[in-house]
Amino acid sequence: MKARYLPLAVAISAAAMTTSVMAEGPVDGKVYGKINVSLESADVAGSKSRETSIVNNSSRLGFKGATKLDEQNGLTVTYQLEFEVSPDEGDLGGKSNYSATDSSGDTVTIKNVNDHNTIKQRNSFVGLKGSFGEARVGIHDSAFKNAQGNVDQFNDLKGDLKHLFNGENRLKNTVYYLSPKFSGLSFDLSYATPEATDNDQISAAVKFELDGLYAALAYDNDVTSKGVHYEAYRAAASYKIEALTVGAMFQQEDTAKDSENGFLVSAAYKIDAATVKAQYGQSDIKAQGKNQWSLGADYKLGKPTKVFAFYTMDDQDAANKDNNYVGLGLEHKF
Repeated sequence: MKARYLPLAVAISAAAMTTSVMAEGPVDGKVYGKINVSLESADVAGSKSRETSIVNNSSRLGFKGATKLDEQNGLTVTYQLEFEVSPDEGDLGGKSNYSATDSSGDTVTIKNVNDHNTIKQRNSFVGLKGSFGEARVGIHDSAFKNAQGNVDQFNDLKGDLKHLFNGENRLKNTVYYLSPKFSGLSFDLSYATPEATDNDQISAAVKFELDGLYAALAYDNDVTSKGVHYEAYRAAASYKIEALTVGAMFQQEDTAKDSENGFLVSAAYKIDAATVKAQYGQSDIKAQGKNQWSLGADYKLGKPTKVFAFYTMDDQDAANKDNNYVGLGLEHKF
């Protein structure tokens, strides 16, 4: 090979190697995620007219994998780093109040300042898996939250059950344990240290899965949500028979001031590439006398991609507030 062609050959070889490595993804793991956005029209109590916006529905990017250790001990290291991303406007920040000192030395409060965050951390942990089950350490959804299974047919949308109930917590500084399954029966246990909340937070769930049946009982003890300490109980169940899936959930929550409860029922029916869905919930936990109805449909364009439409209405008897939302969206998983 002539000397003048050597740099070109080296460059081509390097590019080929880089392409190969990129195609394989992270060592012993993979890159994954989803982009979910919708065009929505909202009529919210107090507004003068309907508002139209493009909404990000918990789009995410993640890295996860597992590495087998010594064959003799049968252990596997698991890991996950997941982040919420904002494909609609690149900003996941909310509005906060900040304190500052003015020229006279007095402290003043600056209200509604935008926090600009490109990404927001979701479940991120490292763990060990073996015959004993799996133990994870990091940021993790609580066992109570995970007990909902697939009952919520409008997850991440305006009809999400988080608008009715507390308990949808992603806890920091958490140790999470998943037991092995015993004839379909298993349990999850999570413990969050008091580093951020000044109290130990314990969450537990017992789950049963057999054929198309899923059932769970869950308990939160002294968990903190927006500064409020509460104790909560949750029962969830779903059943899939051929093209039909039905689900139900009941929750009770006790705080130092009162005790409230609520329920949710859902159904989904698959017709070829389409799925039609309906959901209703009533709860006094987030707001007194709150009712939430949702109707929707998904249509699969391919295994990783779907278009969807939904209508959600909610009202609060105590506050005499009525809101409704109409949305059309696209989701792609990779």
